[in-house]
This record gives sequence, C-alpha cells and structure tokens, in this order.
Amino acid sequence: MFSDGYAFRVLIKSILFCRVNDLHTNLAEQNRKREEAMHALDVVQREREHAAESERIRLQSRIAEIAEEVSKKILHKEIKLREEATDKFSKIEKVRKY
Repeated sequence: MFSDGYAFRVLIKSILFCRVNDLHTNLAEQNRKREEAMHALDVVQREREHAAESERIRLQSRIAEIAEEVSKKILHKEIKLREEATDKFSKIEKVRKY
C-alpha cells in the first residue's frame, strides 16, 4: 500500500500524535473531574463539621440549663430543710422552757 517507508512513518507519527493528544485531553478531563469531586467532598466535610459544632453548642447549652435547674432545686431543698430544722429547734427550745 505504501511504496516508501517515509509515508508510512509519517502516518504512524500522525496516528501516535493523535493518540497522545487524546490521552492528554482525557487526562486533563479526569483531573478536572477529580478536582471537582475533591471540592465537593471538602464542602460536604465543612457542612458536617459545622453541623457537628452547632449540635455540640446546642448540647452544651442544654446541659447548662439542666445544671441550672438542678442547682435551683437543690437550693430550694436546702432552704426547706433549714426551715424545717429551725422549726424543730424552736419547738425543742419551747418544750425545754416548760
């Protein structure tokens, strides 16, 4: 088909050049897709971290509320016990006077 080797070599070089060019194009496209995927993963990770931080803050706030409620209950209980102890002590003192 090819009478001389030069034309054949030129054709082979042309085919190889096209293939190499196609490989470079495919590689660039794959790199672009990989970069997009990595960016999407970064965005998702940041959203997850933000959601986790928000949940942590919400839980800390709830714990602080519960601690405050328990503290108030303990204080009221302590006041009640002191009042009861004072009343009993007063009754004992009255009984001793008689």
